[in-house]
Amino acid sequence: MRELGYECLGEFGIPGRRYFRKGGDERTHQVHVFDAGDRENVIRHLALCDYLRSHEGTRDEYAALKRSLARRFPYDIEGYCDGKDRFVRALEARALACYDDSWDRLYLAARSVQRPREVSPLVEAGSVAAALLTEAGNVYVGVCIDTACSLGMCAERSAIAAMVTAGESRIRRIVAVMPDGRAGMPCGACRELMMQLDPAAREVEVLLDYESRRVARLGELVPEWWADARMAP
Repeated sequence: MRELGYECLGEFGIPGRRYFRKGGDERTHQVHVFDAGDRENVIRHLALCDYLRSHEGTRDEYAALKRSLARRFPYDIEGYCDGKDRFVRALEARALACYDDSWDRLYLAARSVQRPREVSPLVEAGSVAAALLTEAGNVYVGVCIDTACSLGMCAERSAIAAMVTAGESRIRRIVAVMPDGRAGMPCGACRELMMQLDPAAREVEVLLDYESRRVARLGELVPEWWADARMAP
């Protein structure tokens, strides 16, 4: 961060969250950073953000409080943070009580293996990554393998292969992360494999947008399927 011109001003608000600022007192840019291994505090932050997305009244109340404190403490970050501490603690408790972290776990698991690389002059891998959650509660990840011919594999099918290798076949949720960090739609081949794996595959949840948590069931993405009769219980 320092190489990019940011200065670290310490930890404020949520423990473990470091505050970086660029632009001196004018604060033209600011970034909050967590250690990737600090799962507890990362989850607290994500739970709070998720709660604010879905509770407009609380979001507006928090925004009004922050504006008021910013006017009151324009150059006193500790005064600003202390002023919202009680509100944030109460909000955090409500957020954690109703938080489902499975989409965050899957997204972060996929990002952790998303490392674009050249395997050989003819093979590249890792530009797209996927993670899935099984009925048993286990997470499996995979990356895309791109070859000079048609022998490659999508990230979703790599994750599915890892799941099947481990002896499981029932998917609850799945996400594929594109090179730009956004969630992406599974291709036709990946949808087909998921449909063939499990008679209940239509209920698999596919994450379409990480920020808004927009989700579609596999059955919505494959409304008419050639093997419905054969897969019927």
